[in-house]
Amino acid sequence: MLLFLANPITGTINSVKITRNSDGNYSSKHLEDLLVSEDPWFRPVNMEFGPDGSLYIADWYNKIVSHNEVPTTHPERDKSHGRIWRIRHVTQKKKRNSRFQNDEN
Repeated sequence: MLLFLANPITGTINSVKITRNSDGNYSSKHLEDLLVSEDPWFRPVNMEFGPDGSLYIADWYNKIVSHNEVPTTHPERDKSHGRIWRIRHVTQKKKRNSRFQNDEN
């Protein structure tokens, strides 16, 4: 079994192979990451496969890495922005981007 794990601390989508051993226990092996972002604010927090077979990633998109590094009242905590990414196979059709709100900035 292959799992994809959203890692908001490292800004990556990890690939992990899970194997059931003959004794009934499980073992895991970290494979090459599916995605490594160079964007320092990339914070993948959730992923789902859509009905089109694409992998959709919810990106928290925040300068702050985790809850514990600064107080919740810190002015650089962004509580209103985020991004949704779509990873598709090269054989899948491209889709037009949707706008969920009217940004005036």
